[in-house]
Amino acid sequence: MMYPTIQRSPRSLFSRLLQIFTLPGGVIVLCSFLAASAQAGVVAEDQLITPLAPSTFRNNIKLSAESLDPAKPIWVAYQLIAVSASDNPTGKIVLEASPEGVPVDIKDLKVVFLADKLKQSESAGTIGTLLEAQVGKRSSQELTEVLGPELYAAFQALNEKRGAILQGTKVKTYGPTGTSDATMLVSIEVAEGMQPMLIKVTMGQGDMPPEVAAAAETRLPLSTLLLGALGIGIALAWFRWRR
Repeated sequence: MMYPTIQRSPRSLFSRLLQIFTLPGGVIVLCSFLAASAQAGVVAEDQLITPLAPSTFRNNIKLSAESLDPAKPIWVAYQLIAVSASDNPTGKIVLEASPEGVPVDIKDLKVVFLADKLKQSESAGTIGTLLEAQVGKRSSQELTEVLGPELYAAFQALNEKRGAILQGTKVKTYGPTGTSDATMLVSIEVAEGMQPMLIKVTMGQGDMPPEVAAAAETRLPLSTLLLGALGIGIALAWFRWRR
């Protein structure tokens, strides 16, 4: 039996820096859907870190997969973590996404995350302290340059125990590719009322891994994960290293 070949992008800055962010007591902060998925059904995956920040190195995803069954549909899971300066955020994040060469209904060309439909968590107010310990003290001007005004406003709010961290997952199924390979293009079209901190896209065929299916139904808890600090810290560290 021929199994789909998992295609992964080169090891990202995220994967190299993940280990430096820890909870008190030295427990590494991990989010299961950020880890590489070498599981049955998954054929390709990638993620964007702080994609709208001026310091980011890319803001779109291109997934490629080979050795597919041309007669079977593919599924794609879109997972989002966003932040907002508002305690009760409104607005939306819209992704434009489509597999090349596969007919797609017009309503499925967009992936829409509405703020009031996402899981919301409050900040513990420790983001600033954690970042200063990792990348040194930064001025407001530097932070604004790195993060952009919208993301910096959210950073300020979260550091003052205001604002919100939001999370959601959507899964779409697309028709058979008709060939043994597939390419998926994903970009951000709209970001209103909240800023994407991390977007992960997972493409698969056949059985969906249990954690992906569970995330789509129940959403993962954020109360013990320092995801806001994680994303902002990556942007800051990359900015420091390139100077």
